[in-house]
Amino acid sequence: MSTARATHAGAIAFDEQRLDALAARLGAHPVIAGGVLGLVDVDGRTAVRAFGSAGTTAAPEPMRPDHRLLLTSPTKTFTATQALLLAQDGLLDLDAPVADYLPEFAANGKERVTTRHLLTHSSGIDLATNTTEGPPTRATPADHLAEAVAAGLSFDPGAHFQYCSPGFWVLAELVTRISGLDYTAHLRQRILAPLGLDDTRYEPGSDVPERYAPSRMDRRGHLEHYVRRLAYPAGGLITTAGDLLRYAQGYLGGGEPRLLGPALLDAVRRPQSEGWMNGYPAVWGLGWQLGGPGDLRTPHSLFQYGASGTCIQVDQERGVAVVLLTATWFLSWRIYAEVLNGAFGCVVSSGGSTR
Repeated sequence: MSTARATHAGAIAFDEQRLDALAARLGAHPVIAGGVLGLVDVDGRTAVRAFGSAGTTAAPEPMRPDHRLLLTSPTKTFTATQALLLAQDGLLDLDAPVADYLPEFAANGKERVTTRHLLTHSSGIDLATNTTEGPPTRATPADHLAEAVAAGLSFDPGAHFQYCSPGFWVLAELVTRISGLDYTAHLRQRILAPLGLDDTRYEPGSDVPERYAPSRMDRRGHLEHYVRRLAYPAGGLITTAGDLLRYAQGYLGGGEPRLLGPALLDAVRRPQSEGWMNGYPAVWGLGWQLGGPGDLRTPHSLFQYGASGTCIQVDQERGVAVVLLTATWFLSWRIYAEVLNGAFGCVVSSGGSTR
């Protein structure tokens, strides 16, 4: 099956009344404390709704569209995009061993692991090295990188799919070594500044970020602050729904400047690995899950969700992307499916189907 983006049969529009009704339902949701839902089309038209409350249970305030929230795992797509940009620039071969660029990474049998393996969660890196998301620790970013570099393998590279966050420390170090810029500076230079993402950044200091909506967690309460302070390349970015929509538009192939070229956008959507994740089948492309929850998206949609109740789904065939930022950790797959179905149900066309 071709993965090229389909031609849109008509101009896309968003049903504002349906979107208002969806936001009202989400604002009264028994699980989601509050958040911001947004849609964008290939030409940059957006629709954004804030719902529910931000702040602590003891001191809530209405959620606003400009509230900034912790992105958690959708951060991985930004780090993956940085690696893809290096490939697009001719500086990185995705199928060359990572050890060609980071010689120390060859330790403990990892000499055959490639960047493609890291991007598709098929590297085999032992998950015991995921100390970032474990119990509270005083480890530094350098410590976590050293753990990932020294890790052994739990299976042969490319043999299986296993969702693996430690590999993103390695990807970040690849970006730093190859570009000559710290990965946070490279992110600003190649993605945030060109796309005008003024509210998206790593904020590793101890101060509470500006306009930050703190999350509500039911377990592992240290993670929110720890991953932010680490500038964690697998989960530490802070952003707004507006910025995330602009980023998603870049993956629709619209907007100026373009994020990735057409050939690379097409390659991102080709199935690379597959397995199971949290009880659901998972197919992975380059840096993104393909498909995702819900019934109204197309099979090769790009998807990533995060532990802090966030997600981004980019449907290149329909020319529409949906983003969700919430203040509630550990939302279920079912809830994501319901929200995404509701959001895509707000997409209409003035000239025919948006298939």
